[in-house]
Amino acid sequence: MARPLMCQICKEKSPREEMEVDEKISPKSGKVSRKYYHKGECWETFQEQRAFTDKENEEWDYLWNVFEEVYGFPVPSRFVPFLQDLRNGTIRVGKVRRRTKRGYPFKLIAETYKACESDIEWAKKTKDFKGTLQECQYGLAIVANNIVKVRSKAEREKRQRKAIQEQVKEEMQSETFFTSVKYDKSKQTKRVDISDLL
Repeated sequence: MARPLMCQICKEKSPREEMEVDEKISPKSGKVSRKYYHKGECWETFQEQRAFTDKENEEWDYLWNVFEEVYGFPVPSRFVPFLQDLRNGTIRVGKVRRRTKRGYPFKLIAETYKACESDIEWAKKTKDFKGTLQECQYGLAIVANNIVKVRSKAEREKRQRKAIQEQVKEEMQSETFFTSVKYDKSKQTKRVDISDLL
């Protein structure tokens, strides 16, 4: 009998036949790593977690690209924790309190960077920064001040799109009949010309 394998979600051991496997091959070393999950609920939980992680990674890449467009250089490694704090909702005043994923999504942060691009450009031209980190932190303060406005604008646009879609749907469902009008030349009266009256 084969040794039992541990599920990565519930941490219970079961035989291999009752498990699903997730294999990853390392691009550098070529080694295969296998993680096992119970079939059913644990496997579905893992799939949901993976989908969430993939979405977060795509949004992070989008934010990274927008940051490069706005500043003209990639995100400094010392600045990454500040962006992640805005995403996670971490408060860095006094004792650090971490609130996982209760902040703003990366996509909203990126849209706010786009909306505040002119303000950030103005600050870069008029302020004298000691380094790129201080410049990035000033830009992040601008973003943090305007992120609520951008979020409310996005929500308003979403509500408007939804209202328009509902209105179009109602109009499509309303019973509108069109009748074709036939023109009968035989019933046409003779046109009166001004020359006939003279």
